[in-house]
Amino acid sequence: MTVDGVNIIGPVFGELGLGEDVRTLAEALVSSGVPTTIFNYPKRLTTRQGDRSCEQYVSDSLKYSCNIFCFPAFELMHFFLEFGPEPFEGRYNIGYWPWELSLWPKDFSFIQDLVDEIWASSAFTLNCFQNSFSKPVFHIPLIIKEPLQFEALPTSIEALEADSFKFLFVFDANSTLIRKNPKGLLRAFASAFGRSQETCLILKTMNYRHHDEELSEMIAAAPNVIFINESFSKAQINLLFKLSDAYVSLHRSEGFGRTMAEAMLLGKSVVTSDYSGNVDYCNENTSFLVEGKLVDVAPYAYPFWRDAKWFDPSHASAVSALKTCSEHPGLRQEKIEAAYKFVSEQFSTATVAEKALSRIAAL
Repeated sequence: MTVDGVNIIGPVFGELGLGEDVRTLAEALVSSGVPTTIFNYPKRLTTRQGDRSCEQYVSDSLKYSCNIFCFPAFELMHFFLEFGPEPFEGRYNIGYWPWELSLWPKDFSFIQDLVDEIWASSAFTLNCFQNSFSKPVFHIPLIIKEPLQFEALPTSIEALEADSFKFLFVFDANSTLIRKNPKGLLRAFASAFGRSQETCLILKTMNYRHHDEELSEMIAAAPNVIFINESFSKAQINLLFKLSDAYVSLHRSEGFGRTMAEAMLLGKSVVTSDYSGNVDYCNENTSFLVEGKLVDVAPYAYPFWRDAKWFDPSHASAVSALKTCSEHPGLRQEKIEAAYKFVSEQFSTATVAEKALSRIAAL
């Protein structure tokens, strides 16, 4: 079929990674001359919806002959139930779905019947989708833009003014604490630095409503850990990155890991699990890798846990990586420079737009 333009369907105003996926893709297509409109969905989000940078592209109608669905695959069922088959009929439908596990649940493979092809943001998700679906799957990375806007934080954080080495971890509690693994990070940080005020850890989260008693006690017992449970604008998050010295993620699994790539473009060294979507850009040259092993996802620990595995970061390896990062500025700088070069080249608007356009042109 001949594509006359693209409808991107996703949470365009959302101040979260999914919203950034929608906005950067729209900007890439528009800058490449592709007629583009955005249909805001899902509208019911617990995160703030204050990013209006792409509002000029938003429409209540699907104007063009190609749909790209930029939200979780299971939300596509809700979309179909809400709007029926009409949005899909006579259009080429692409699922650009985030996914964090190496295994897709067999009972839900029927979701692919709603789309004509699937885009995967990393080699990790590409492998999962290719092993799970009969529809064609293509690797279209996420776009990572160098942050240029900075905004004062809503509250004063005294630790950010202190002369200490600052590690930062940013996560959404809605993405589950067990997958993001802040407790594993706190244990490793405590073993590496004890209660020393020369090094601090900033845990920036949001949507932390169902309090984890053990996590709260670990934070309260650590004088060098700052816990922030508040929604920040993108520009405020950028400033938090800028004021930190290094970024750390001891995740069990990530589909892509946008925050790590953004940290690299802000010139911050990254300590990270050597597993899942982030290994597309996290390697020995660009980051401080934490070793570990694959383990079964515990029953009911995560949606669709049956038969799934994920990463268990080694405590000893994490402690070593944190210490090495903080104690060796020369090595840190080497990795920072290599990471910036790689991410700025491989995940730029121009590079990803070329990949996306090649698929659209082939339709």
